[in-house]
Amino acid sequence: MSLTQRQKKLLALIIEHFIDTGEPVGSKFLTTVFGSSISSATIRNEMANLTKIGFIDQPHTSAGRIPSGAGYRYYVEYLMPKISLTAADKYAIKAKLDLEQCEPSLFLKNACLLLSEITNCIAVASTPISELNVCSRIELVTLGTSSAMIIIKTDSGVVKSKVCRIDGEFDIEIIQLFYNLTKNYFTDKTPNSIPAINLQNLITALGDKLLIMLPLLTSLDELINECKIPQIITTGHENIFHHRALTPYSHDILNLLSNQDAVLKILSNAQDGISVQIGQDNGIYELLHAGIVTSRYNLSENISGTLAIIGPMGMDYSKYIPYIKYVTDTVTQTLKTNL
Repeated sequence: MSLTQRQKKLLALIIEHFIDTGEPVGSKFLTTVFGSSISSATIRNEMANLTKIGFIDQPHTSAGRIPSGAGYRYYVEYLMPKISLTAADKYAIKAKLDLEQCEPSLFLKNACLLLSEITNCIAVASTPISELNVCSRIELVTLGTSSAMIIIKTDSGVVKSKVCRIDGEFDIEIIQLFYNLTKNYFTDKTPNSIPAINLQNLITALGDKLLIMLPLLTSLDELINECKIPQIITTGHENIFHHRALTPYSHDILNLLSNQDAVLKILSNAQDGISVQIGQDNGIYELLHAGIVTSRYNLSENISGTLAIIGPMGMDYSKYIPYIKYVTDTVTQTLKTNL
């Protein structure tokens, strides 16, 4: 859609004023901004044109105009000012993140907490997952005579652990048998390539140790299944109640965010760099009145994850996009270092 320079300026003013105030924008305010350079009649005509093409709406006959989803989309793509973070902004971000934290889920939770605080939106992240997602390391840490913790680390840096108990005592023979099994059947293999544990295939290897090893193998199988999908982290749920535009839909949105499959679908729309979905762009009924900014981080050719913020369609995109971009860059650098 091609707009005249005057229409572009009007649309940008309407959107930026609405983002600042949350109130419909009338021709009186715009006349004040333009002064004598444009008549009030011309402004009203241009507002009518912008309404006709679907970039602004008039909620009530006597009310001013508010931006539509299509209007926000045009603004983000063509009119939004490009803002860069200051050195002080960047320093503050790194100061609040624990750059020494090497466990992806904990570091990403800190990143989400920071983003939800800065943007007053809901922040979401997925832990890194590899197309191969190899189980690179499996450890057994004894906690007592009959209890131990199994720890799995994947090539994407994700760590999973589970405590289990056996009907007997952990001795050198049991521990060595565990490591022999993991080396032969699990280590350096992708979770999807590891078949479900089949006792018939293991009877020969386990012999009379089958029953005592069963809890370990069951726990290991559960951990491997957890490694097949990324962990979803969300923070700032309470921020939804700070936005009048989203409050009526808060129950539906919060229910949606409690569904991991639904959140994964949202994050799957992310592309390299920054992606913005506004209103109907989302393709999700519960988010028809929301805006989503996603940013993918890539740790290697095959390992990636996503950060996102979810807020009202009228969020301050020009202010928030530089923050999510810089936080994403920091996540990428930090997790790459700790792979």
